[in-house]
Amino acid sequence: MRPVNTPRFALNDRIEDAEVGLAQEQLALPGFEDTQKGWDAAAFDEMVRKGTRAWADVPDDWLENLRAADMAD
Repeated sequence: MRPVNTPRFALNDRIEDAEVGLAQEQLALPGFEDTQKGWDAAAFDEMVRKGTRAWADVPDDWLENLRAADMAD
């Protein structure tokens, strides 16, 4: 890859630089973190409680109502 301050005379130079940059990005492998093995029932229960509270004021037929409103338009 050429330095930024080098004059550019052809589109091919820019294409070549883009290809080199893309190849470098593809070669950079992401890191992997250790995952927790097993089931965390307490964390799952907490997520369910939060979701239930967040959706408490939403009627059970919200999707049908939304679809009916779309059909009426």
